[in-house]
Amino acid sequence: GRIFIEIMWIDLEGDQVQFWQKACKELGLLGAGFEERVQGLDQYLDELDILLEEIATENGVDTTGL
Repeated sequence: GRIFIEIMWIDLEGDQVQFWQKACKELGLLGAGFEERVQGLDQYLDELDILLEEIATENGVDTTGL
């Protein structure tokens, strides 16, 4: 599956821009490896979804329509 992330544009000035660029780079949200991180997150969320569905089924919870 794919995840949609909405991007918001915010007007920043001076040091604010540098602060957020540095924070995003440190979190791996900019530069090399970003796509790999997104794919890893997507895989993790898919596995979590499967696990939760299995737990629900084992406990008699109907997840159709969710």
